[in-house]
Amino acid sequence: TSLRGFSALYPGIERRLITLPQNFLTPFLREYLLWMGCVDSSRNTFRQNLKGWGGRAVVVVVGGAAESMLVKPGEIELVLNKRKGFVREAIITGASLVPVIAFGENDLYEVFDTGDHWVSRFQATVKKLTGVAVPIFKGRSILFRDFGLMPQRRPIVVVVGAPIDPPKLGEERRKNFRPKFD
Repeated sequence: TSLRGFSALYPGIERRLITLPQNFLTPFLREYLLWMGCVDSSRNTFRQNLKGWGGRAVVVVVGGAAESMLVKPGEIELVLNKRKGFVREAIITGASLVPVIAFGENDLYEVFDTGDHWVSRFQATVKKLTGVAVPIFKGRSILFRDFGLMPQRRPIVVVVGAPIDPPKLGEERRKNFRPKFD
């Protein structure tokens, strides 16, 4: 059989998808995530998976609760100001960063803008308390094209950039590294 997907494009690279630690608290979901090769987003996990030898990729999906409430068709809006830890960990472990972006993801579901309604205040409260957003969205189903939880059939174009090598740090500097981001 011929390989397809990631394994065909990047032979010999073992990948781990980073996800929130709270996703591992739900019974059965935890086992499913581990079976799929997911790991939690802790500092130790990054270092353990990136240190020492090549052939591993840690996949960080920038986006989450904040972005899920900002979805608009044909647009991408990211919240990056609080998400720099993965860059620090790449520099500390000497791992290259490979930029990847997917165009068209925000067209897969219709997310309803709740404006200044009580629903939006409820969504903001849930997000603040749990870290999980509750967007109101519409997809499709097997029987209905205009209603369901499955994504709409839309093209997604994925662009993979060239690896960005981290600056070389001496062992002493690496232990106490605290990058300054502007």
